[in-house]
Parts: sequence; C-alpha cells; structure tokens
Amino acid sequence: MKNEDTTTEDTPTEEIKPFVRSGLPREEVLALLRARLLQEGQRKLGDEYRPPILGIRTGLDAAFIVDRAKRDALIASDPKSEQLLKPFARAASIDRWGSEYPAEWIIHTIPGTVNIDDYPAIRQHLELHKDQLEKRSGDSLWFELSQAAKDDQNQVVDMKVVFRVQSDWPGFTLERNGILCCDAGFHIPNGDYYLAGLLNSKLFWFLLGGMSPAGADGVVNLQSEHFKELPFPVPDVDDKAFIGSFSDFCHRTAKERSEFQAYMCEEIAKNLKPGGTAPELSPEMNRWYILDAQSMSDESKRHFGKEIEQDKMQMWDDFLQSGKDELNWLSSEIVRVERQLDMVVYRMFGLNEEEIEYLDQI
Repeated sequence: MKNEDTTTEDTPTEEIKPFVRSGLPREEVLALLRARLLQEGQRKLGDEYRPPILGIRTGLDAAFIVDRAKRDALIASDPKSEQLLKPFARAASIDRWGSEYPAEWIIHTIPGTVNIDDYPAIRQHLELHKDQLEKRSGDSLWFELSQAAKDDQNQVVDMKVVFRVQSDWPGFTLERNGILCCDAGFHIPNGDYYLAGLLNSKLFWFLLGGMSPAGADGVVNLQSEHFKELPFPVPDVDDKAFIGSFSDFCHRTAKERSEFQAYMCEEIAKNLKPGGTAPELSPEMNRWYILDAQSMSDESKRHFGKEIEQDKMQMWDDFLQSGKDELNWLSSEIVRVERQLDMVVYRMFGLNEEEIEYLDQI
C-alpha cells in the first residue's frame, strides 16, 4: 500500500523521481531516491518506537561478565545471586534474524538500585576486583556498572529489536529471551516482528547507509538519532501481517539453522574424540560446511592428534555433504522469504519496477 504522504507541494514528485534510464550518474540517482523516501511531511519511525538505547558499559568486563560455571557457582553459594545475573550478548553474537544462545552473564548492578550487602556471593566476587573498580571514571559506586539506564531493568523480559553498532549489512533481530547487550550493541524497546522485518529490508538498509555512510571497509557506524528519522509507512492490515509473518518465518528458520549447526558440531566432536564436545573443536572444524572428509581428517590430526580411519572416509564425506545440503536449504528458505518481504516494503513506498531494479543492485 503506497504511503499517502510521500510528496509535498515544495518537493514535486516529478523533480526527484529517479529512473534507471535517465542517464544520471549512479550516486545522483541514489541521492534523489533517498531524498524522495526521506522527505518531510510523513510519519517517522520515532513516532511509533522509542529510539535505540546503547547497551551496557561495565567499566571492567572481567568483574561483571561471568561464564556459566561462575554463574552457577554464585547461585549455589547464594540463591539470591540469580536476581542480578542476566544473560548477556557481545556484539559478535548478534546476527540477522537471530543471536547465539548466551554463554555469558552480566552482574546487573544498575547504578542507584542495588544494596550489594543483600548479595554476599556477588559482593565477594566483585571485591576481587575492587581496586580496579574504584579507579573507574564516573559516579558509579565500586560495585555498580559504569553505565546502564535504570529502565534497563524493565527491558530484561520485553521483546526488543537488537543490533550491532557497527555492521556491514542489516543484522537486526527480535530478542525475546531477556538478553542484555554490551555497549557495542543497541536495542529498540518494545520491538516486534513488523519492526524487525522493516529494518532488515533492503530499502531500510539503503536509507540507513545514506544517513551513516560506510567506511572504506564497508562497515556502517549506526547512530541512534537516525532511526527516529526513518520513514514509517502506515501499513494496511494485510501488509503488516505479511511483513510480520515473513519476519517470524526468518527468525524461526534462522534459529533452526543455528540449532542444526550446533548439532553438527556436537556430532563431529563425539566422533573425532570419544566423549568430546563442540567447544573442543578448532575454529576450522566449526566451519565444517566448507570441509570435505580429507580436510576434516587433516584438521583432526592437527588438533586431536588422530586422523579419520580410511574405511570411514566415505561415511564422513556423506555425513558432511548431507549437512551442507540441509544448511544450504535452510539458508535458501530465508533468502526466498526475504525477497518477498522486500517486495512488500517496496510496494508500501510506491516504488516502480525501475526503482526496485536499481535498489536490488545495491
């Protein structure tokens, strides 16, 4: 459905509507298209959603970020510790349509909200780093995080759209598991499948890329203030349902793909090293989908000191190939639905076939 507010009297459509066959230089065509989509007088994303909030700054990760073993030990020592231990995501674990299951937790002592004496196990842990914590700049007490908005405590369980501050492609995901982000990530409170779908579309990434130009390495440094200026077309019921369902499908399929990758790594570890687990695999083994049986055997010899037996090489080739086929199918399903999502967004903004063709080339 075309947004009714895509033109104004001061900016006639005829003056800024680009065409591929116009002969204009590529950058000029893109600038004109961007100007049309961002023009004044239409509803903005900031009218519907709060601006992105930067993730938590600890001031000393070694004190506040703990692994599963340490988390479990703190809770075993004092069950109340669980109230302050929240699942935590570094930027590298945030990806398009999904994020890795957290392997770390943050001691969530929001400034001005916690009496540390109520949590003796956590106090004892933090006291190991007290000298360094007291040297941090800012007004936080020694046991408090350097920077964490008080309303973060209300965002722990809410659905929110999370993404990296720096990215070379649209990597937005709807987070529903109470995971908190580091300060290399943003979250948009009260996000939904519709918002995640819009932001992952080619059109919205095109707009963001123009607001926050990419560096020489192609990485865009996303800015919170730019999101509130993004156009927010008021969709009809069908368009919103379509985008929401496409986004839901991509999230579910990305999760299935992630779980399948984890399953493959577990199977590889068990078979290369009896009793082995996925964390014991080398980085090369974790990229099993680019290996054949011989290269896996070579890596096993280097990493575990044992080759794959020759009479099992064909079995390994078949196993790896079937895994690659499954992984490729799941990825192709996401790409297929992403294309449908893009076409709905294009139509909502009233783009013609030539404009769509031009954006598709980006």
